[in-house]
Amino acid sequence: MPGSEDNSPYISDELAEELGREVRLTWITWAAAEEDPKPGWLLPWQDLEERYQDVDRLIGRALYARGWRDGQRAKRPPPDLSDSEARAAVAAHDASCATCRGVEWQTDRCEEGLELLQALDRAIRVRQAG
Repeated sequence: MPGSEDNSPYISDELAEELGREVRLTWITWAAAEEDPKPGWLLPWQDLEERYQDVDRLIGRALYARGWRDGQRAKRPPPDLSDSEARAAVAAHDASCATCRGVEWQTDRCEEGLELLQALDRAIRVRQAG
C-alpha cells in the first residue's frame, strides 16, 4: 500500500484482480499439462470460489511487489563503485535519458540521474580520503 514500510508499490484492487487472473491462467496452463489433473485445477477464474480468487490475488500482489522492488534495486548503482565506474554510469545514463541529456544543474536531473551523481560523489570522496 502507499507508504508501506517494506517499500512496496501501491496495487489497486483493479490491478490485483488482473494479477490474480494471470496467476490463475498460469496455474491452468500448468494443470492442463499434468497427466491426471483434478477437475478443480482447471476451473476458470470466474468459476472459482471467492476465497480461491483471494489467494490468486494475494500471489499476484506478492509477485508484482517483488518485481517492483527488484526493479528499483536494479536502477541503483552499487555504493562501492570506483570513481571511473561511477563516471561511466553517469555518462551512459545521460546519453540515454532525455531528461538528463545536456542539463547543467543537478536539480534538473531525473531521480535516477541524481542518484548516479550522488554515487559518483561518494566514490570521489572515498578515493580522496584513501
